[in-house]
Amino acid sequence: MASAAVRAQVAAKWQESFNRLNRNEPGISGLMTFSEAWTLAIEFLKPRDLSDPTPHKQYDLNKVRAAFGVVGECRRLPVMMEVFLGKTANL
Repeated sequence: MASAAVRAQVAAKWQESFNRLNRNEPGISGLMTFSEAWTLAIEFLKPRDLSDPTPHKQYDLNKVRAAFGVVGECRRLPVMMEVFLGKTANL
């Protein structure tokens, strides 16, 4: 069984992570914004077969830039890089 000190430390870290991702927005609206930004950024970075002749989806670069801004503000860019590198390693 975990001690009270360990439980308090885990609770504090959990709350810190929630606050960072929620960016002090009311309720979970910040989490929703982060989720949408993460999805757009990952979709934008998704590796594609360059020899495939089908046209690629066109993105609004202002939305992509804003999405990367949100991900960066939440300090998740290193994690995103790991996800991207993991997907490219599996090609």
